[in-house]
Amino acid sequence: MWRKSSSNINHSSYIPEEYLCVFVRLEIHVCKPIYILFRQIKFKFIEIFSMTPESIFRLCSTIAMIGWLVLIIASPFIAAVDKFLIGVIITLLAIVYAWLILLSFNFGDMKSFSTLDGVMKLFQNKTLVTAGWVYYLAFDLMVGIWIKRNSMKHGISHWLIIPCLLLTFMLGPVGLLLYLLIRLVKTKNYFSANYN
Repeated sequence: MWRKSSSNINHSSYIPEEYLCVFVRLEIHVCKPIYILFRQIKFKFIEIFSMTPESIFRLCSTIAMIGWLVLIIASPFIAAVDKFLIGVIITLLAIVYAWLILLSFNFGDMKSFSTLDGVMKLFQNKTLVTAGWVYYLAFDLMVGIWIKRNSMKHGISHWLIIPCLLLTFMLGPVGLLLYLLIRLVKTKNYFSANYN
Protein backbone atom coordinates (compact mmCIF):
# COMPACT_ATOMS: atom_id res chain seq x y z
CA MET A 1 0.00 0.00 0.00
CA TRP A 2 2.77 2.42 0.91
CA ARG A 3 6.15 2.69 -0.74
CA LYS A 4 9.31 4.48 0.27
CA SER A 5 10.00 7.47 -1.98
CA SER A 6 13.79 7.18 -1.62
CA SER A 7 15.87 5.20 0.79
CA ASN A 8 18.85 7.43 0.07
CA ILE A 9 17.18 10.75 0.84
CA ASN A 10 14.79 10.25 3.73
CA HIS A 11 14.11 6.89 5.37
CA SER A 12 11.06 8.19 7.18
CA SER A 13 9.19 9.64 4.18
CA TYR A 14 6.59 7.59 2.35
CA ILE A 15 4.44 8.35 -0.73
CA PRO A 16 1.10 6.61 -1.28
CA GLU A 17 1.18 4.22 -4.23
CA GLU A 18 -1.72 5.97 -5.99
CA TYR A 19 0.26 9.25 -5.92
CA LEU A 20 3.19 7.51 -7.55
CA CYS A 21 0.88 6.37 -10.35
CA VAL A 22 -0.24 9.98 -10.89
CA PHE A 23 3.38 11.16 -11.03
CA VAL A 24 4.25 8.46 -13.57
CA ARG A 25 1.26 9.37 -15.73
CA LEU A 26 2.18 13.06 -15.58
CA GLU A 27 5.72 12.25 -16.63
CA ILE A 28 4.62 10.04 -19.55
CA HIS A 29 1.64 12.01 -20.82
CA VAL A 30 2.51 15.63 -19.98
CA CYS A 31 6.16 16.24 -19.15
CA LYS A 32 7.70 14.05 -21.82
CA PRO A 33 5.65 15.52 -24.73
CA ILE A 34 6.40 19.06 -23.50
CA TYR A 35 10.09 18.19 -23.31
CA ILE A 36 10.02 16.77 -26.86
CA LEU A 37 8.17 19.87 -28.11
CA PHE A 38 10.72 22.22 -26.57
CA ARG A 39 13.54 20.16 -28.10
CA GLN A 40 11.92 20.49 -31.52
CA ILE A 41 11.48 24.24 -31.07
CA LYS A 42 15.10 24.53 -29.96
CA PHE A 43 16.37 22.63 -33.01
CA LYS A 44 14.14 24.73 -35.29
CA PHE A 45 15.64 27.93 -33.87
CA ILE A 46 19.13 26.48 -34.29
CA GLU A 47 18.25 25.62 -37.89
CA ILE A 48 16.90 29.13 -38.56
CA PHE A 49 19.78 30.97 -36.90
CA SER A 50 22.42 28.76 -38.50
CA MET A 51 21.35 29.78 -42.00
CA THR A 52 24.05 31.06 -44.33
CA PRO A 53 24.29 34.80 -45.00
CA GLU A 54 23.02 34.15 -48.54
CA SER A 55 19.90 32.38 -47.20
CA ILE A 56 19.24 35.15 -44.68
CA PHE A 57 19.71 37.74 -47.44
CA ARG A 58 17.11 36.04 -49.64
CA LEU A 59 14.65 35.42 -46.80
CA CYS A 60 14.78 39.00 -45.49
CA SER A 61 14.51 40.44 -48.99
CA THR A 62 11.37 38.37 -49.52
CA ILE A 63 9.90 39.49 -46.19
CA ALA A 64 10.63 43.14 -47.03
CA MET A 65 9.10 42.73 -50.50
CA ILE A 66 5.90 41.42 -48.91
CA GLY A 67 5.88 44.49 -46.66
CA TRP A 68 6.27 46.86 -49.60
CA LEU A 69 3.51 45.13 -51.58
CA VAL A 70 1.19 45.42 -48.59
CA LEU A 71 2.11 49.11 -48.20
CA ILE A 72 1.59 49.96 -51.87
CA ILE A 73 -1.47 47.80 -52.60
CA ALA A 74 -3.36 47.46 -49.31
CA SER A 75 -2.75 50.80 -47.59
CA PRO A 76 -5.37 52.74 -49.63
CA PHE A 77 -8.01 50.33 -48.29
CA ILE A 78 -6.68 49.57 -44.80
CA ALA A 79 -5.62 52.72 -42.97
CA ALA A 80 -4.01 50.86 -40.07
CA VAL A 81 -1.82 48.65 -42.26
CA ASP A 82 1.25 50.31 -40.70
CA LYS A 83 0.48 48.49 -37.44
CA PHE A 84 0.99 45.16 -39.20
CA LEU A 85 4.07 46.37 -41.06
CA ILE A 86 5.78 47.74 -37.95
CA GLY A 87 4.54 45.08 -35.54
CA VAL A 88 5.40 42.10 -37.76
CA ILE A 89 7.58 42.82 -40.81
CA ILE A 90 9.92 45.47 -39.39
CA THR A 91 10.09 43.71 -36.02
CA LEU A 92 11.18 40.46 -37.73
CA LEU A 93 13.86 42.33 -39.67
CA ALA A 94 15.02 44.04 -36.47
CA ILE A 95 15.32 40.68 -34.69
CA VAL A 96 17.36 39.21 -37.55
CA TYR A 97 19.57 42.32 -37.62
CA ALA A 98 20.19 42.16 -33.87
CA TRP A 99 21.06 38.46 -34.12
CA LEU A 100 23.54 39.03 -36.97
CA ILE A 101 25.21 41.87 -35.07
CA LEU A 102 25.50 39.74 -31.93
CA LEU A 103 27.09 36.98 -34.00
CA SER A 104 29.71 39.03 -35.80
CA PHE A 105 30.21 42.48 -34.33
CA ASN A 106 32.42 43.39 -31.37
CA PHE A 107 32.84 46.73 -29.69
CA GLY A 108 36.44 46.92 -30.84
CA ASP A 109 35.09 47.41 -34.36
CA MET A 110 33.43 50.71 -33.38
CA LYS A 111 36.55 52.66 -34.31
CA SER A 112 36.25 51.33 -37.87
CA PHE A 113 33.22 53.60 -38.42
CA SER A 114 35.44 56.70 -38.24
CA THR A 115 37.07 56.08 -41.64
CA LEU A 116 35.90 54.90 -45.05
CA ASP A 117 38.66 52.29 -45.15
CA GLY A 118 37.53 50.98 -41.76
CA VAL A 119 33.93 50.62 -42.94
CA MET A 120 35.09 48.87 -46.13
CA LYS A 121 37.11 46.47 -44.00
CA LEU A 122 34.05 45.65 -41.89
CA PHE A 123 32.06 44.89 -45.01
CA GLN A 124 34.50 42.19 -46.06
CA ASN A 125 32.59 40.03 -43.58
CA LYS A 126 29.56 38.45 -45.30
CA THR A 127 27.54 38.31 -42.09
CA LEU A 128 28.06 42.04 -41.46
CA VAL A 129 27.20 42.86 -45.08
CA THR A 130 23.98 40.88 -44.65
CA ALA A 131 23.29 42.75 -41.40
CA GLY A 132 23.80 46.04 -43.25
CA TRP A 133 21.36 44.93 -45.93
CA VAL A 134 18.72 43.96 -43.34
CA TYR A 135 19.29 47.34 -41.68
CA TYR A 136 18.48 49.11 -44.95
CA LEU A 137 15.45 46.91 -45.59
CA ALA A 138 13.96 47.72 -42.17
CA PHE A 139 14.64 51.46 -42.25
CA ASP A 140 13.62 51.96 -45.89
CA LEU A 141 10.28 50.30 -45.15
CA MET A 142 9.90 52.50 -42.06
CA VAL A 143 10.47 55.58 -44.26
CA GLY A 144 7.90 54.23 -46.72
CA ILE A 145 5.35 53.91 -43.92
CA TRP A 146 6.08 57.49 -42.83
CA ILE A 147 5.60 58.72 -46.41
CA LYS A 148 2.23 56.98 -46.59
CA ARG A 149 1.03 58.29 -43.23
CA ASN A 150 2.26 61.81 -43.94
CA SER A 151 0.65 61.87 -47.38
CA MET A 152 -2.68 60.93 -45.75
CA LYS A 153 -2.26 63.80 -43.29
CA HIS A 154 -1.79 66.30 -46.13
CA GLY A 155 -4.40 64.81 -48.46
CA ILE A 156 -1.90 63.74 -51.12
CA SER A 157 -3.23 61.09 -53.50
CA HIS A 158 -1.90 57.57 -53.09
CA TRP A 159 -1.22 57.45 -56.84
CA LEU A 160 1.20 60.36 -56.49
CA ILE A 161 3.24 58.66 -53.80
CA ILE A 162 3.57 55.25 -55.50
CA PRO A 163 6.69 56.42 -57.43
CA CYS A 164 8.08 57.77 -54.13
CA LEU A 165 7.51 54.43 -52.44
CA LEU A 166 9.11 52.48 -55.28
CA LEU A 167 12.14 54.78 -55.27
CA THR A 168 12.39 54.54 -51.49
CA PHE A 169 12.42 50.76 -51.81
CA MET A 170 15.16 50.83 -54.45
CA LEU A 171 17.16 53.98 -53.69
CA GLY A 172 16.18 55.01 -50.17
CA PRO A 173 16.68 58.78 -49.73
CA VAL A 174 15.88 59.48 -53.41
CA GLY A 175 12.29 58.34 -52.84
CA LEU A 176 12.06 60.45 -49.68
CA LEU A 177 13.39 63.48 -51.54
CA LEU A 178 10.81 63.03 -54.31
CA TYR A 179 8.03 62.85 -51.73
CA LEU A 180 9.23 66.02 -50.00
CA LEU A 181 9.16 67.83 -53.34
CA ILE A 182 5.63 66.57 -54.08
CA ARG A 183 4.53 67.63 -50.61
CA LEU A 184 6.05 71.08 -51.17
CA VAL A 185 4.08 71.51 -54.39
CA LYS A 186 0.83 70.31 -52.80
CA THR A 187 1.07 72.20 -49.50
CA LYS A 188 3.10 75.26 -50.62
CA ASN A 189 5.05 74.82 -47.40
CA TYR A 190 8.36 72.96 -47.26
CA PHE A 191 8.26 72.71 -43.47
CA SER A 192 4.82 71.09 -43.37
CA ALA A 193 3.89 69.07 -40.30
CA ASN A 194 5.59 65.69 -40.21
CA TYR A 195 3.48 64.06 -37.52
CA ASN A 196 -0.09 64.09 -36.29
